[in-house]
Amino acid sequence: MGYTHYWSTESDIAADAVWNRIKAAARSICANSNVVTKADTGLERFDWKHIDINGVDDDAHETFLFERSAHSSFCKTARKPYDIVVAAILIYAKYELGDKLTLHSDGDFDDAEWQAALRLCKLATELPTYRDLHEDASGFYVA
Repeated sequence: MGYTHYWSTESDIAADAVWNRIKAAARSICANSNVVTKADTGLERFDWKHIDINGVDDDAHETFLFERSAHSSFCKTARKPYDIVVAAILIYAKYELGDKLTLHSDGDFDDAEWQAALRLCKLATELPTYRDLHEDASGFYVA
């Protein structure tokens, strides 16, 4: 299966405070999900330049690697259980970075998967509950 999320950042995430909020959100999203990820086994990375997440055993697919440096990347989750964690982290990063992060997916923002990820993101982070996920020609955005 090739269900994939795509993102790019136009510049480095220079502000420590912003990167630290994204890292904390990623940790909280992992902790608040009902999904076993490598975060639960201590194999995930939440460091000064990477966030690194995957499922475990048969529920693993490609590793989600979100970097502090400017980059373009993608992650094929094949809709495995850790997909909700990846999508929720991307939603929070989009909220923090705004136009500096471009986000696309093989799924649509109104798909059940993305809406579940938005709920998880709101539950696990300080994303305001009135925020919603939208999509236009340039990709997803949080408003």
